[in-house]
Formats: sequence, structure tokens, C-alpha cells
Amino acid sequence: MMEKRVTTLEVRMDQTAQSIDRLDRSITDLRVDMDKRFIHAEEKIDKRFIHFEEKIDKRFIHFEERIDKRFIHFEEKIDKKFARIEDIIDRKFSWSIGIQITTLLAMMAFMGKMAQFY
Repeated sequence: MMEKRVTTLEVRMDQTAQSIDRLDRSITDLRVDMDKRFIHAEEKIDKRFIHFEEKIDKRFIHFEERIDKRFIHFEEKIDKKFARIEDIIDRKFSWSIGIQITTLLAMMAFMGKMAQFY
């Protein structure tokens, strides 16, 4: 009877050892499978991130080009306005110089006439 119990315990120990080995293999397989899935997920995320980054770069470049065009257009408008203002100032300056010279000549003529009277 004692031998049967020892044999039964040995059988149970072998079964427990086999169960533990199977659990160890299952855990190892799960770890490998999880690693593969994480690597796959990481690759997918990297691809999406790279795609997203490229999209943002393209949009930023497009946005930058639009701003450059608008800035150039704005610069051209400002340059035209300054040129027009300079023309107006030049004309007014020329008129004021002309008026001053004419006034000087008129005064000189008046002084000359006055000198002839006396």
C-alpha cells in the first residue's frame, strides 16, 4: 500500500512537472507572440508617424509658399505706394522751389524797378 502511495505521488509529481513545463512553454510562447505583436504595432505606428510627418511637411511647405507669395505681393504694393508718395513729394517740392525762385525773381524785379524810380 505504501508503494502505491509513493508511486501515485511520483506520478502526480511527474504530472505536475509536465504541467509546469507546459505552462513555462506557454508563457514563453506568449512572450514571443507579444513581442512579435508589439514589434508589428511599433512598425505600423512608425509608418503612420512618418506618413503624418511627411503630410505635415508638405502642408507646411505649401503654407510657407503661400505666405511668401502674399509677402511678395504686399512688398510690391508697399513699393508702389512709396513710389507714388515720392512722386507726389517730388512734384510738391519742385512746385515750392519754383514758387520760391519765382518770388525771388519778382522781388528782384520789383527792387530793380524801385531803384529806377529813385
